[in-house]
Amino acid sequence: MKQLVCEMCGGKDLIKQDSVFVCQNCQTKYSVEEAKKMMIETDYPAKLENENSEPLNPPEEQSSSSLDLGSFTTPEKTTKSFAPGGCSLFIIGIFVIAIIGAIISPEESQTQKNISNIKDQKIEAEVQLKQSIKANLREPKSYQNIETDVYTVEEYIFVKHTFRGKNRFGGYEVCTFVARFNFNTKPLEWGITNNPRSNSGCRNIMIALP
Repeated sequence: MKQLVCEMCGGKDLIKQDSVFVCQNCQTKYSVEEAKKMMIETDYPAKLENENSEPLNPPEEQSSSSLDLGSFTTPEKTTKSFAPGGCSLFIIGIFVIAIIGAIISPEESQTQKNISNIKDQKIEAEVQLKQSIKANLREPKSYQNIETDVYTVEEYIFVKHTFRGKNRFGGYEVCTFVARFNFNTKPLEWGITNNPRSNSGCRNIMIALP
């Protein structure tokens, strides 16, 4: 039987790589034509048949006999495939999350809406009180904001506002109003809860007192 043997090191383990044969012992490369000339006859299998009842192929014989000097086929690359079941589970998971979100969202949405409404109502109450005060000042342009506190008690919104304005003599006076707003009524109901009439500063800077 013919066998391919490396001329440099005598090794018999040659493998075809990129249209050349490479010795795995010394890494010497041979062309196809050179490899054909290097094929030698060996009696190794015959000796094994005489010594044993069953012929054996040594590792070198197996590797050399598997070589094809005329052609070389690269092993096929394995490609990964995705099971359809994985995609289905992903879609089902998204669907379940969407259902849970639809169940929880209305309650959370209503809570956020209520909070937003209260904030808007507080701003509206503060603006409305300030506009009413400025409209009743002797000199609206003299209005100066000192402090404003907005808070809620049950269904009511209270606005405590301290400000300063010019009196008839050109001096500045300080006044405080506390107004209560009820946004549950249509139209909006609100009024002054303290008694600014008892404050001389309020009387001096206001045209009319509530």
